[in-house]
Amino acid sequence: MDDTAMPDAGSHEFGSRENEIIGRAATWIGYWSWIAILSGILSGLGGLVSEDPIGSLIMGTIYVIVGAYFRGAATSMRDVVSTAGNDVDHLMTALDRLSSAFKVMVLLVFIGVVLALLVAIILAVGFAAS
Repeated sequence: MDDTAMPDAGSHEFGSRENEIIGRAATWIGYWSWIAILSGILSGLGGLVSEDPIGSLIMGTIYVIVGAYFRGAATSMRDVVSTAGNDVDHLMTALDRLSSAFKVMVLLVFIGVVLALLVAIILAVGFAAS
């Protein structure tokens, strides 16, 4: 097979319609990133005066980390629109960062569900024993 006939995937440039869609996605992902980061900071600060400071600090830290992943994804998507020559690379970086953010969120929900089930079982056993 002739390698010269294969286009370089990294050199693909998106058109104005694709850039508009990617730019809108970057904007909304960016908004969500700041909401997550601000929520994390407020949760952490709230932990200073709550009955469960460790839990609040842990949740706050998680929100800030997830927000940072979303912030990075938004920046990479914005780079797709604002630069030339690396659209595919920027988009792949954005997708990788989004994947990481969602993976963290899914794992945390899974852990939360497992812990809730364990607490429910412990409570049920405790009530049955009394």
